[in-house]
Amino acid sequence: ARTVAERVARSLNLAADPEFGAAFSFDDRLSEDPGEELELVGQNARFKLAVRTLLDEVSVRPLRGSSLVDVAFETPDPVLSARLANQWVEEFIALSLERRASTSVDARRFLSRRLEDLRQRLEDSERRLVSYAAENEIVSLQQTEGADGNTRTERTLATSDLETLNRALVEARARRLMAES
Repeated sequence: ARTVAERVARSLNLAADPEFGAAFSFDDRLSEDPGEELELVGQNARFKLAVRTLLDEVSVRPLRGSSLVDVAFETPDPVLSARLANQWVEEFIALSLERRASTSVDARRFLSRRLEDLRQRLEDSERRLVSYAAENEIVSLQQTEGADGNTRTERTLATSDLETLNRALVEARARRLMAES
């Protein structure tokens, strides 16, 4: 709530607003209570007093059976009260949107880093695969590319040799059967 109060005080420039200062007797409060004045000196006393006043005077009540709230300020001037309540709501909404946007940016950064890490791991895996194939003399004879852009190896030297041996075995069996008959 303090963050919202500071945003309202800043956006409406309540520290310099004579109407707001008069409604809450800023000048009297600052000269009456020397302890309060000393506490606020050097850090824009009127701004801090405006924030404190906003926090003291705001009333935020949830409305039963909904996710809505009723925000109210009580001042001698109904126009000032409405302006403060409306600004409180606007600043709360703006703060919520900023937080969501910040969360989205953080999530996007996380996902970008994660994606880059996965790309690096994929490249490393592909390099190791190529090295393994070279070390074990695995030669690809035929490759195809799928619709998704991935390369698939369908035939290697070993599968080609196996196919040749199977064909020779089938032919040898067929010749033996012919010779026996």
